[in-house]
Order: sequence, then structure tokens, then C-alpha cells
Amino acid sequence: MNKGMICAALVALGLTGPVLARMPATQARADDYSVREDPTPDASATDVQLDGVINRVDVDRDRVTFTTDDGRRYTLDTARSDIILRGTTRPGETADLARGMRIHVDGTRLSNDIIGADRIRVLREAGAPTTRPYPPSVSQDDTDSINLRGTVESVDQRHGSFVVHINQHTRTVFLDDNTDLTGVNRDTLDRVPLRPGDRVTVTGILRPDGTVVADTLSLGRPADAYHGDSGRLRELVGRVTQQSNRYTSRDIKIRVAEDHEVKVHVPSGTPITRDGRPISVHELTKDDVVRISGTSDGDDFRADRITVIRTYDDSD
Repeated sequence: MNKGMICAALVALGLTGPVLARMPATQARADDYSVREDPTPDASATDVQLDGVINRVDVDRDRVTFTTDDGRRYTLDTARSDIILRGTTRPGETADLARGMRIHVDGTRLSNDIIGADRIRVLREAGAPTTRPYPPSVSQDDTDSINLRGTVESVDQRHGSFVVHINQHTRTVFLDDNTDLTGVNRDTLDRVPLRPGDRVTVTGILRPDGTVVADTLSLGRPADAYHGDSGRLRELVGRVTQQSNRYTSRDIKIRVAEDHEVKVHVPSGTPITRDGRPISVHELTKDDVVRISGTSDGDDFRADRITVIRTYDDSD
């Protein structure tokens, strides 16, 4: 059989060499393209729940890289994520996330190192204490424990801390993931569930820099607002709840605990300062946080000196 007859036979059967050679390669390229551009759900995809710390945020691509507690690194697809921030009810966005934040992730593992994040909850802001001041191998009994009772002067929601006034000094207290807040019965989404003027009790660990990492935090009892016999010199810190009346009264009221107010008599001539500047009692406004030195008389208090610690505008 000559070459012309062989070619004719192959054409009749629809089987030519070039067609047989091209079909598998063409099919393979089409399959590769479809996998890259139109991925189908992976049969091995699994639901995951992970805690970790953010390493990098790519806002333009809605991608976040984070490292889990067991040391594995993943890339999160956050394009459709429900992001829950701390201290606000506003829905979060990828742009709200930052390197150093500790997060909890609920999602689906799409590959060995990529997770489609359905929900991301921020557990701790960047810059907050990430560990206890003692290593896990050291017993807590071998560290400096401390008990504090005082009045909150200021709150830092971003760093999870507050400043508490104790006798004649102040100390900064940090909350972390291990702090027991069951003693604070307050419905709030704030990371630090406190307000200036709250009376608090803290047990925790004293760090070398003088700050405290709280093990437990509770609101003080109304009776803890001030102590001692009537007529003894005392100091109060609280938030103004009732202003004086320019025409009828120089008295004010301050809240020194969650549900306890103290009436303060402010005699004429009592020194009152704000930012080092003398002011009148009538310039004190509602929600100013003040420190008052004076003497107690039952549920009333007679002021000898008043210092504005934080004005209403500054506390918002």
C-alpha cells in the first residue's frame, strides 16, 4: 500500500496524527486555566477555628497573614469576612486590622496555607501585653503578686489598660485574655469595662516597670468609696453627676462607685483647679472627673480642695 492510500484510510477513520497529538495538550491547558480562574470547592476543605497574631495586612487585596499559637502561618481571605472589633459595635473592615493584633478566626481551609475567613474577632489590640510577666515554667507563686483597691482615673481601650488612684499615688493596670472579669457585672462591649470614677479591686502580678497585669478585676462596694470615722481627712475620686447652682447652692454630687453617689459641700474659697488654672465651683460640669480632699460626714463630704483630673470633653 502506497503513502497516498495510507493517508486516505486515516482520513476516512478521522484519525490523523496531528489531531491525536494536539488533543491531550489542548485539554490539559484548558483544565489548568479553569483551576486558576474558576476554582471549584475543594473536596478536602475543612472548617477551622484558630487563634493567632497578625503579621501583615494587605488592604488592597483583602488579605491578612497571621501566625497561630502552634507556630503555623496562614493567609486569610477577608473579602467576605465578618470582622468584630473591640470597644465598638461598628462592623469592621480589613483596614481596621493591624500587625500585632491577636485574633480568633472561624473559616474554611482552602489549601495548606490559605483560609477563607468567615468571621474574625479581635481579641487584643496591637501593643497590649501578650504574655504574663513570668514564663510558663515558673510558678506564679515565685512572682510578685499584688492586691490593689482604688478609683479609676482614666481608661485606655486601645491598649487594654486603666490608671487607678490608690492613696497618694497611681498605678497602670493592664487586662489580658486571662483576666477574670466576672466581678464586673456590666453589659458592655468595651475591652476595659470601666469608667473614670469607678471604685475597683484588682489582684495581679507586679511587673518590673511598676505596671500590673490583672488576674481578677471587680467593682468595689459602695462602702469602699471612702473609709474612716466622721471628721477624718479623706480623698475622693469620682465623676460629677450633679452640678452646683449659681443662685441657690455650691453643693455638687459625684459618683464614686457603680451605684453610689456622694454629696459634696464646697465652701466659698475652696481651691479648685483645672489644668493648673483656678476655677469656680460653678465651672465644674457634669461628667468631669475630680479628685477631692476633705472630711467625711456620713454620706456627705466637705471639700477642702478640688482638682479636675479629666474634663468631659477629654474623656470622650
